[in-house]
Amino acid sequence: PPPPTTSSSPNKTTESSPPPTPAPTLPNPGPYEQAMMPSKRLTALDTHDGFRCDISKQLSPYMVVIHNFWLGTGMLPDGRTKNYTFVTQVADEAGLFMARLDPEKRSVDGRIHRSLL
Repeated sequence: PPPPTTSSSPNKTTESSPPPTPAPTLPNPGPYEQAMMPSKRLTALDTHDGFRCDISKQLSPYMVVIHNFWLGTGMLPDGRTKNYTFVTQVADEAGLFMARLDPEKRSVDGRIHRSLL
């Protein structure tokens, strides 16, 4: 630090300090739940037997539809060898809405994820 400077009166001593430096800004790394996603994509094997096809189409910035086909597989839990599902997702800054239709099981299920605060 620089030496103290004195004013005209002998009893007053003031120190001049450099202006504070702004703290460095770091980019937001994202949610904790997605911290390992890039490494999981590299290390996890997507193994299956038979034929699998996932077709997705983004209809708007907030909505996507997905068709899933599995043919000749033994990996389905109920013993079926084929599967088709239709999935639609709507997501915005506040949350996610997802619906899945399985015509062979005649079922529809969905999820809603919304932030509370």
